[in-house]
Amino acid sequence: MDNIVEGLVWYNMWSSKEVSDIMDFIDVLKETELLPSIRMCAMIAISLPATTCSVERSFSSLKRLQTWIRNSISEDRLNGLALLYIHKDIVKTEKEKVIDDVIQLFCMQPRRVQFLFNN
Repeated sequence: MDNIVEGLVWYNMWSSKEVSDIMDFIDVLKETELLPSIRMCAMIAISLPATTCSVERSFSSLKRLQTWIRNSISEDRLNGLALLYIHKDIVKTEKEKVIDDVIQLFCMQPRRVQFLFNN
């Protein structure tokens, strides 16, 4: 019942305002401090993607990677490759930083030295 009352208060508050008066969705959130149900609905609306295109692109990228690699690598490595492929525009613009970060991570891992002759 409280949700209906909050919805009516919210509707009455915004029905008298012009659409051009509404500046930004963040400004609208400031108006919901006393209406917790409306605030929760607004927060959920903010978190929803406008389209599913980016999600579908991620899945198709992962499908191409899995087809190419199949089951020859671990899941951690597959996740890393998928993230690199999905965010390839960032990798291209910040190539040197990404290479330095990868080298630093690689250097932090323990190395296994393999000798040809064991006693």
